[in-house]
Amino acid sequence: RYLWQQCRSDALFDMTRLSNSVPALSVSSDGHWVAAGEFRNGDISVWDLRSRREVVRLPAREYREPFQFSPTAPLLAVSAGGGLVSAINQSAPRNGKQPMIRLWDGEARRITAELPLPATCRALQFSVDGSRLAVVTEDLAVLIWEVAGGRLVEQRRLLGAASSPGRLGHQLGVISRNLQRYARVVESRQVQLFDLSTGGEIWSGIAADEGVMALALNSDGSLLATGGGFVESIVRIWDVAGGTEIAQLQAHQTYVRNIAFWPDGQRLATASGDQTIHIWDVSRLNDLVDNPVVREGRRRFWRPYTITRPAGTLRGHRDEVWSIALPPDLRTLVSGGKDGVISVWDTEVNATEHVPVKLPVTVREWSFTPDSRAIVVLDKEGWLTRWQGEQYQERTPIYQFSAATGPVLIAPDGRLVAASRSDKAEIEVLNLDQRTVQLEIGSAEDPQLAVAFLKTPGQLVTRQLKTGALLKWDANTGELLASWETGGAGLGRAHVSPSGEWLFHLDREGTGYLWNTFSRQESRVESGMRQIHQAAFSPDESQLVFVNWLGFAQVWATEPPKQLAAIRGFLQGQHSVTYSSDGNRIAIGSNAREAVKLWDARTFQELVTLEGEGSLFMSVAFSPDGNVLAACNGNGELHLWRAPPPEALRALPADRL
Repeated sequence: RYLWQQCRSDALFDMTRLSNSVPALSVSSDGHWVAAGEFRNGDISVWDLRSRREVVRLPAREYREPFQFSPTAPLLAVSAGGGLVSAINQSAPRNGKQPMIRLWDGEARRITAELPLPATCRALQFSVDGSRLAVVTEDLAVLIWEVAGGRLVEQRRLLGAASSPGRLGHQLGVISRNLQRYARVVESRQVQLFDLSTGGEIWSGIAADEGVMALALNSDGSLLATGGGFVESIVRIWDVAGGTEIAQLQAHQTYVRNIAFWPDGQRLATASGDQTIHIWDVSRLNDLVDNPVVREGRRRFWRPYTITRPAGTLRGHRDEVWSIALPPDLRTLVSGGKDGVISVWDTEVNATEHVPVKLPVTVREWSFTPDSRAIVVLDKEGWLTRWQGEQYQERTPIYQFSAATGPVLIAPDGRLVAASRSDKAEIEVLNLDQRTVQLEIGSAEDPQLAVAFLKTPGQLVTRQLKTGALLKWDANTGELLASWETGGAGLGRAHVSPSGEWLFHLDREGTGYLWNTFSRQESRVESGMRQIHQAAFSPDESQLVFVNWLGFAQVWATEPPKQLAAIRGFLQGQHSVTYSSDGNRIAIGSNAREAVKLWDARTFQELVTLEGEGSLFMSVAFSPDGNVLAACNGNGELHLWRAPPPEALRALPADRL
């Protein structure tokens, strides 16, 4: 259930699942029909989006990509004949069939026209009003047809080599909606731009390190977007007139397979092998064309403007996203996956825009209140404050500590705070209800450090800095309840289980020791790990997990001590760890795009990664009710991710889970 929004599908629904991958899609202007290309068998199927049923299948022996619905009528233009590219004669028809464009009428459900071509179609595009259809063939012939009468109104040839573009992806070429620009991939890495009105080349250049996987032109042909693969994840935006790379979109984790501009040019959608669809605000990119960001003397040149945060992200595909299509309503999006799933989305309802809530203060210490409705925070100014509300926007100051206050612990019941004082070498216990200091522990002769509050209300564990002994106190009365000798003052940080039954601590060499305070038995934990930084016990205290700076974690059973699992999967170090209140999840804090990762505490499988800002997420915790996960980075920025309660999930339709 935790962070369900990260794991569920944002799609309105899945229309169907084909037996093959879906490299191309098109949607009719009325939103009733979806045409889908299939990767293995090459068929093109047309579906009724209302009934979610297939209405016609155009077999690969006669039809092929590209295909496109008219923006004004349920009319599908699809390439027919011609066949696959031949290294000997690239325009040779398959089985002697004449290359052509066929028009399939969705209302009549039949082919209503055939437009002959001199060679196989490589790109086609309806005009904005749907009255004309432009086609570019593989021998670089340009033909523009009048759709209503099937009359050829323009014909010319592009000034370039008539060679088949090498490619990694499925797209060979695209035409702008104003029928003025044509872009194609040549020899995998190179992009070539043409002016369709003159047939002349505008420019050509290298657009990817390995190969161009995706191409898209905006409506007026002024901007070109390219995506590379398989080693790349950046989407590059080019000024078509000048051939200059003006922007980079950097958020996908792996290659981008498909790109689509909204008809109004304000937004851009990118589909990736990382199973996500990003939606970008590109409304101001044209401004970069006239405003170079770098000047050097009289010269001026462009350094690509970098955008790292999309306006929205659609999640729900369980395999690579291969294709996307945008109906003219500017709202709906249809996508196709490598696994054959075709999904329908509402891009205006971006339910999983997973930007966490961040508190507007620099946080030193923090803790959820027992009712999970608020967070108690100590900020860098020394103020202890309660933050509550739906977005934790309501601030209630509680108490201000002196500048000499060191590490602070907040009790699980939210009533007490233990603050270590560097000027007095003692610990002050603050009663939050009364807002007064009710107890002082330690002195200059016996300096102590607060270690942990236990789950039993009022019980506090401290550490004597001179001897290394751990002491358990009744923080309400000041009574010393127990003491444990753990091996000397040189031991590293101690971690205490919620009941106080177990202690985990490290020696100077980084070796771990597990101490049972009830039986007073100590076991050596032979983990083989160095630089262990933090540890946590499961709520039932049957498990112990610890993490290190090198990016590794181990999970151990406490009785008898035995390693259960090793957890890897981080690019950098692991800095913090916790269990959910029900013990089913382990959360580990790291850095930036891997701010927090969730793991199943039984199977030890990775579940989800939460992206944050900044590095060194040194503290992480679930709220007691499990509905919020919070983590704080090294700059004191506290991130909060919220998940809906179980009753909200049970109320949802099955297709929304």
